[in-house]
Amino acid sequence: MQVGKALFDGQLLDVYFTRSFYKHILGVKVTYHDIEAVDPDYYKNLKWMLEVPLDGFKALQGISGPQRFQIHKAYGAPDRLPSAHTW
Repeated sequence: MQVGKALFDGQLLDVYFTRSFYKHILGVKVTYHDIEAVDPDYYKNLKWMLEVPLDGFKALQGISGPQRFQIHKAYGAPDRLPSAHTW
């Protein structure tokens, strides 16, 4: 609110805005690449998620390579959770 009033009154502001805010003001499309200037780690992880092809659960591997995963129905008390293991 105060930024708009200051700009309307022709006042100079000693402030810093992010690249994405400047692009928004200028009407330029904001992309996920703009987050790199704000949070490089978040950008790196987001870029990895968007660009690395995955085959769902087939691509998941344990430290000893691909493993089969099996879920067993819980027996006994109804409040017991199913158990699972890999082999």
